[in-house]
Order: sequence, then structure tokens, then C-alpha cells
Amino acid sequence: MTSQENCPDIENPQVDLHPLQFKIEDKDGKSVCQALVDDSEAPGQPVYALTVTTASPGDEKAKAELDAFLHEMRAGFVLTAPNPDEAPCDDREPEPFDVNTQTQIEFDLIQLRTLRGTFGVTVVVQTAVDGHSSTAEEIPAAPAPGGLIQYRATVQPGKEHTYAAIGGLRTATVTARQGSGYIRSPIKDIAAGYRSRSLRARRVIVHGYTFMVYDFAGRFNRTS
Repeated sequence: MTSQENCPDIENPQVDLHPLQFKIEDKDGKSVCQALVDDSEAPGQPVYALTVTTASPGDEKAKAELDAFLHEMRAGFVLTAPNPDEAPCDDREPEPFDVNTQTQIEFDLIQLRTLRGTFGVTVVVQTAVDGHSSTAEEIPAAPAPGGLIQYRATVQPGKEHTYAAIGGLRTATVTARQGSGYIRSPIKDIAAGYRSRSLRARRVIVHGYTFMVYDFAGRFNRTS
């Protein structure tokens, strides 16, 4: 595995975030929830997709939690020049998605109406993940007294988040807004009030030590 020092942290980009409208299909024990983002005012008139895959709700309470989780998610996409073709920091195959313990959030550029070629895409998602660890004290929720914004958000209990893109992510940067956790692989701790952390990996997992609201910024390439 490549050393973490070869994967410098980078700042989250400034992207306008908006609510998403999901179409939900339940099949083979999974709920596949897809939102299309039609940016017809942008160069190329791109259409993006954000797809959330999770275990189908087993009861009305789980269904309400999933509906609230999707309703409160915010996201935004920007078309860019192609991202550099750099080797991932984690040289292993990405760990497989486990629908029972994870929720997958996957991105795609599904259409460019007026441009052709290879382009980069930057996507930013704001959402919340459940806390899993009894060692949350290892990382404080805030570095010192201060006016951190408290966010209200709904999580799916017992789930961590795995992020992917069609063709693989190039880089990912995560900023904790409330609470603490880590990203992997390799593991990098994150906490509200501290700097963003970045990975160069095809798939990135976000895990909460505590209930954690965070921004995820991913970059990937697509050819149209």
C-alpha cells in the first residue's frame, strides 16, 4: 500500500448544493434510489445521476428513516477539465459493498447534450452517517469552544457510507460539520472544526465514531 503521505489533503470545492428528487425501486432485497440532476444552463448541458443503494426497509420505521435520509441529502455537480490520471493511494482492490452494513452512494455523468470528449466531474454531497464506535472520545467533536453550526439530519441506523463512481473515483475529500469519524482506505480521522481529509482511491468509505454530518467531495472522469 502506498504511504498516506503521498495523498495530500485538499480543500473542498465550492459547489452549490440542492435537494434531490429520488425515484425508488425495490428489487432483490435492495432499495435503489436514483436522482437525476439536469444542469441545462451549464456548458455541455450535462445530466448527472446520484444513486443510493441500501437494504430494502423491513418495516415502516425503516422506510421513514430512508425517506428522511434521502429528503435531507443535498448535492451539486460541476463539469471540469479531466482529472489527472494518478495512481490510487490504496493499491488493493476496493472492499466489496455490503448492503447489510453499508449504504452505497454512486455518481455518474449520463449525458452531455452539446459536448463530446473526456471530462472531469466534481460532485459534493452533504449528508449524515450513524455513529458506530464506543471509542468516540479518541477524537473530540470540536477542538475548542466555538460557534460550530449544529445541523439536523436523519441517518440510517447501523450503516456506514461507501462512495463510488462509474469508472472509479479519482480523489475524495471529506469535511466533518458535526461529530467525528474516519474515511478509508487507508484510514484518516475527521472531526468537526478540523481540516478536511482526502484520499486517492476508487472507492471511499465514510464511518462515524459519533453521529456525523459531513460534506463529501468526489472527482471522477467520464467520456461522452
